[in-house]
Amino acid sequence: MKYSIFLIFLILPVSMLSQNLEIGYTNSYMSNSPITRNSKLIVDRQKMQSIYQELFDTTKRIDLQGKGTEQIVGSTKRDMDVFITSNASCERVIYDDFVTKKFTIQDDGAPINWEISTDSKMIQSFKVYKATTEFRGRKWTAWYSPDLPFPFGPWKLCGLPGLILEASDDSGVFNFSVSSINLNSMSVINRPETKGFEVISLRDFIQLKDDFYTNTVQSIGKDDRSVIVEHTINLRAGIERKFEWE
Repeated sequence: MKYSIFLIFLILPVSMLSQNLEIGYTNSYMSNSPITRNSKLIVDRQKMQSIYQELFDTTKRIDLQGKGTEQIVGSTKRDMDVFITSNASCERVIYDDFVTKKFTIQDDGAPINWEISTDSKMIQSFKVYKATTEFRGRKWTAWYSPDLPFPFGPWKLCGLPGLILEASDDSGVFNFSVSSINLNSMSVINRPETKGFEVISLRDFIQLKDDFYTNTVQSIGKDDRSVIVEHTINLRAGIERKFEWE
């Protein structure tokens, strides 16, 4: 059955509402050069809001032709981590940087329609249930816990009747798994200082990135007639491959 984004939540005890929830995730991106990053999600119980922060300290794993696996830890060349705020309706604001500029990106479209299953398993001490969806060019499987009745999760995944503790796309490239759960965190939702940020819609931000990558590829192949630049959508290798306006 399709689960509507309009959720009815349990009434929580006052003692639980006095503090926030903090979840740590391990993000694995299993591309040709696999990397692992840490991220965290802070949920404000009273305001039913969350902020997700992806930390850009990166661990790379390189297989040295049967000589074992070497781990390299380093920071990517970015000025800031990615922050995503979300409310109970899955309206999102993203704070990100691209090509030395910082942006406040409005992303309030594309509600996620989940198919909920009765399949269940345990993650840490929580019973979680399976849900699937297709979102912006990828098919996702998520595991959520009704015992944590908050419609949030890692990255932009949201809208289930419980916190998402684990998620992966069907290709196995993108994976989020919970690493820590703090039910009584004193952490609060702190957005980045946005002075000097350009406010932009998600559509305009994606167009800016597509234009940049297309121009980069064209400049590489401009003296080689054998290089053919296809539609910009084929240049997207990231977590979002196709958008609702396309």
